[in-house]
Amino acid sequence: ETEALKLAARALHASGQRDAASGNGMDLAVITKKDGFVLQTEDQVSKLLS
Repeated sequence: ETEALKLAARALHASGQRDAASGNGMDLAVITKKDGFVLQTEDQVSKLLS
């Protein structure tokens, strides 16, 4: 799951860098049967990108 989150965060970050209309942020969430929708915090996303 962590590797998938890292990949998703990097992909969203890269696409945002290429598209000026994307804005300055992104929302990243994990959706599972067990926990449902869990939005990642800005700190969690930053750690994934570092």
